[in-house]
Amino acid sequence: METKNLTGLEEKIFREYTQDGAIETLMGAGLLIIGLNMAGGTKTVFNGIIPILIILLARAWRRRITFPRLGFVEFTRERRSKKRHGALTIVFIAICVVLLAVWGADLLVRNAADPAATKNMTRLLFGGMLTIVIAAVARFRSVNRLYLFAGLNLALFVIAVIAHQPSGFAIAGTGIALLIFGIARTIRFLKLHPVQEPTTDA
Repeated sequence: METKNLTGLEEKIFREYTQDGAIETLMGAGLLIIGLNMAGGTKTVFNGIIPILIILLARAWRRRITFPRLGFVEFTRERRSKKRHGALTIVFIAICVVLLAVWGADLLVRNAADPAATKNMTRLLFGGMLTIVIAAVARFRSVNRLYLFAGLNLALFVIAVIAHQPSGFAIAGTGIALLIFGIARTIRFLKLHPVQEPTTDA
């Protein structure tokens, strides 16, 4: 008798539900808005609300786009617990990263001998922290392709510092790349998975 690996099957289904482009599109849109606000010198509380909006939009995305095409799937308690643990871990890492970035920036400013060099180090510090957050999403959401965008983000921050450009442009650049990639994946997903017709019992 063939032995079915239910854990492996669940992993396969979980990966299939990350092919809809939601993570890349929504994250890219959020980073693009934040980056443009920063590049324009606009300091707004709205930037802090964007992550919450992304989470709400992601749920709506699943209901409107993903589930009508792949069907609703109920994962095991272990998988749901793993997802919740992963989400909480990402939030915890993001909070720690923000606190470390603020503390590090304050420490650099207090001990600054060269204000220009300190400013550049502070920008690279924030860039590195954002890279860690993107990598954490890749790790705990099992979306390995996001590691490429984490590397791109760090590279764009380095280029922005060398070219004396606002850090917001680096964030916006990462957002644009994610947004384009996510839209392409979404278009492909919609073509491969038409809306399922409701089944009726005879």
